[in-house]
Amino acid sequence: MQWQNQPRKIIEPVESIALAEFIGILAGDGHLSTYQVTMSTNSETDVQHAQYVAGLGARLFGVLPSITRRSERKVMVVVFSSKAMASFLVTKGLLIGNKVTQRLRMPKWIADNSAYSAAFLRGLFDTDGSVFLDKHRIKHRMYAHLGWQFTSAIPELLLDISSFLQERGFRFSSSPLRRNIHIRRRADVERYFQEIGSHNDKHLSRLAAFKEQIRRGG
Repeated sequence: MQWQNQPRKIIEPVESIALAEFIGILAGDGHLSTYQVTMSTNSETDVQHAQYVAGLGARLFGVLPSITRRSERKVMVVVFSSKAMASFLVTKGLLIGNKVTQRLRMPKWIADNSAYSAAFLRGLFDTDGSVFLDKHRIKHRMYAHLGWQFTSAIPELLLDISSFLQERGFRFSSSPLRRNIHIRRRADVERYFQEIGSHNDKHLSRLAAFKEQIRRGG
């Protein structure tokens, strides 16, 4: 899908839940250069989410993106070609270039607001998170539990997310060496999706399928 006639000027959105989520998405699978804002995702499992990101960015900034599918690499790339948009996002806490080596953090204006922090985490998890079935055997019997995992190569970002989850009363474990955070109690996994939510149908579909599998005893 290709949209043309991109405006030179942008809408400069006010701080909001939608902007915090968009920044969370870019903190996960995004990249900023001087002239472009891009988000890359899996072309087989995340088509719906790529379209959601494209629409969200267009509504926030008035910039129409291109969406390119690279089937041989199983990648879908959403591209906003706008120097003004990239510059504005830097003022809101994102970084041009490698966010890992520059140690990206949750922006302070987001961290200081619980609703914005939740939206940031929603965007971040929707790109760099997963729902899984945690199986283990006890005395020759197999048990299955819902699992939630967020992975990042940025220790400071893991710390920011851990602090937010702790403040909200979620029970979780973290492993900086393995670069991840886990929630393994079903009540907390379900509460995450009730309170924080998701705009990625992949996660919601997997959650529903795993809950049904557990209900059936498998």
